[in-house]
Amino acid sequence: MAEFRNLQLTAELAQSLGISDQICEDALNKSSVLGKKILSTSSAKQDHLSKLKEQSADPKAFSQKYLEVKAKSSDILGSYVELLSCISDDKRVKKMLKLCQQEEAVANGNGQQVISVSTEGLSQVKNKLKAITKEFERPMHENQFLNESHGVLKRTNGTIVELPSFPEWFQTHPYMTNDFSCDSDKGGSPLTLVKVPVPSQEQAIVADLINCLSGVDGHHIVAVPLEDPYARREFRFAVGMDKSLKELASKVLELASLYSTVVRFVEQKTEFHFGRVNNSLAAAMDEYIIDYLAFVAQNESQLHSGNFGIQKLVFNCESMTQLFRILAHTSQTVNNNDARGGRVLTLLHQITLSMAGDKSARDICFNLTQKASKRYLESLDEWLLKGVINDPFDEFMVEDNQVETEGELSTENCDGYWEKRYTIRKDRVPLFIADFAEKILRTGKYLNVMQQCGKRIYSPQKSRTEYTLHGGKCEEVIEEAYQFSSKMLLELLLHDYDLIGRLKWMKKFFLLEQGDFVSRCMDLCDETLRKPVMDLEPTRLDFLFGLVLRTSNVDTLYLEDLHTTLITCSLPDQIRKIVYVSNTDNSFQSEELEDKELTGYESFAFSADVKWPLSLVINSHDHSRYQMIFRHLFFIKYVERSLCQVWNSNKVARRFSPRESPLYRPAFSLRQRMLNFVRDLEYYMTSEVIEPNWHIFMEKMKKVSSVDDVLTYHTDFIDQCQRECMLMVLELLQPLRELLDCIMDFCKFILCTELRGEESEESWTSFSGEVEKHSKKFHSLLFQFLDLVGSLERDTAHARLLLRMDFNSFYNTQRKGLQNVSELSTTG
Repeated sequence: MAEFRNLQLTAELAQSLGISDQICEDALNKSSVLGKKILSTSSAKQDHLSKLKEQSADPKAFSQKYLEVKAKSSDILGSYVELLSCISDDKRVKKMLKLCQQEEAVANGNGQQVISVSTEGLSQVKNKLKAITKEFERPMHENQFLNESHGVLKRTNGTIVELPSFPEWFQTHPYMTNDFSCDSDKGGSPLTLVKVPVPSQEQAIVADLINCLSGVDGHHIVAVPLEDPYARREFRFAVGMDKSLKELASKVLELASLYSTVVRFVEQKTEFHFGRVNNSLAAAMDEYIIDYLAFVAQNESQLHSGNFGIQKLVFNCESMTQLFRILAHTSQTVNNNDARGGRVLTLLHQITLSMAGDKSARDICFNLTQKASKRYLESLDEWLLKGVINDPFDEFMVEDNQVETEGELSTENCDGYWEKRYTIRKDRVPLFIADFAEKILRTGKYLNVMQQCGKRIYSPQKSRTEYTLHGGKCEEVIEEAYQFSSKMLLELLLHDYDLIGRLKWMKKFFLLEQGDFVSRCMDLCDETLRKPVMDLEPTRLDFLFGLVLRTSNVDTLYLEDLHTTLITCSLPDQIRKIVYVSNTDNSFQSEELEDKELTGYESFAFSADVKWPLSLVINSHDHSRYQMIFRHLFFIKYVERSLCQVWNSNKVARRFSPRESPLYRPAFSLRQRMLNFVRDLEYYMTSEVIEPNWHIFMEKMKKVSSVDDVLTYHTDFIDQCQRECMLMVLELLQPLRELLDCIMDFCKFILCTELRGEESEESWTSFSGEVEKHSKKFHSLLFQFLDLVGSLERDTAHARLLLRMDFNSFYNTQRKGLQNVSELSTTG
């Protein structure tokens, strides 16, 4: 090995001096002969000593120093003296030593040599110094991309969270990494293997490969610096390496490259700001790295014991290479997607499923996914069993948006709390529980509602979520937790907060079940409600409404929550806006809103103050729909009341003579047809729509098993009532409102006309003409409305409406008669 070392050092010296290999060999041979000559002539030692004494500046001091050194080490002193004597005889060597002494003095600042530098030279020196400064300002190790300390975390809702960070010395110390250290940043070149025999090369290369497997550069194999933090690690080989050895070494270095990738991932993802899922995944991979380093130590032990070649090392690395391919692929997948939280678990689950054909690979991926999901599933258990979000690193699937509310939650702010405070972040939902995301959200919400109501809930559930390949274990736990939380909240709403009683109260006032109360309200508030809505005084309306409540026989339960309100938008416009907003496909185009001044009757509505948690069921959206049904029914009641007032005013015709009474018969007949139409419409909406649907709703509520069922059944009830009352069918609502407005115009005409027995011929003609005009308009709008209802006859409810309004085909017969008259008049 000594001869090999001399040959290696000589070759390196020749390469640095730019000397050819042949000259290098000649110099090496001469040096060996000269050494033998020096060592063989022991008798000339005294001559060499005398020559040195003569050439020294102080012979006496030289002799004294020689004797002092000789007393300490007599074995090597003779050879040293002979070497100095030979150097003193060689003028070239003496000149070189003198030159080196001068350069060293200048470098240390002790030299007297003055060097003149031009301006251009100074500029070059300045640029070189800047480059060197930047080089030294770089972090000490190559993981500069991965080991940046992050002390804060910005959540998706904008809040800033301070996180613990690694100490500074972790970044500044060059060898704190298990990856290749900062030496490779300098771009070091491997030592040459020119003229080295293949057996000697193999021994040196195996030793270097053992070093590279543990993340350390060898003498003849050096890692190439990385330009990208997630790039594949490459290696540089020494000049003169045998091709077959290089090929075998490349197979081993594949494992070293995979190890470097995994180590960089582990060292990066252990930082706090990457979240607990990435931390857990890094810890799981670190367990494999520990086993890997033990594997490297075993191979190093075999190397030192002898008889260990590169082929045996390649064979030993095959199984470990397969393992680290999986780990490196996993780390690269997570890095490329910049994943955190549930997204990491989704990627791991997908990788595990893709390994279905390789049992060992699937077991490795399953182990990684199971350990990485442990902390995430702990947070999931807390949400499912306590309704609490434990998400310090902003990676859980449920986000708490912290909706601020003032006082108790009511219908005005319940929607913001319930729909906006807790939301699902789809990018953080693991794939193996994606089908249960909505159920997970509701389970925690239900528990949170009970906490908001001041009720402590202790779940008796013992099982916890656990990762499985097909999510069966998680599904069972989630379903059990959901059933418990839903059942407890349902009992809270039904028994502690009287949900059924509150729904009946809403039906009594908003769906006009309390008919005498509505009639009393119209009697006292008639004069006020006839005014334009802009002229109404809300305080007087509230006073009159309070008077109605005190003088009627209505139940006093929850009356303090009932208030009056004035909605300045007409009912068709209100529905038109709702349809336009909810129509996501933009197939409905918003029409020009009605430019019409509303009266109090058209804008009057009730408002209910529903407290939390009942506002979960009767939310602001459902409350608005109750108001729309009330406005529709209340206006129809007002039209009926106006027709009754017309009938009351027409009783004066009883005193007229038999000759004069028939003149008012067309007006009275038209009034009665209008009254029949309005009463049929009112009966249809109350007795054939609201009551049957309410009965179905109450029957379902007797069998309800979860809060979700309550929400679904209640929404279905309101939807059905709206649809069958023609509130959500604009093709029917607009003609119906025009028909009701036509009736109101007729009522105003009759009430403004004073009926007298004796009228002039001109007055009779004018009155009959107005009645005929209203009759034609009414019948035209009525026929149009019945045609529209007939086109929707597929709907059972609308078919009942058509049957009630034209049960004996009276209007069809009349329409045919009008058509025949018009045809005869045209032909005549």
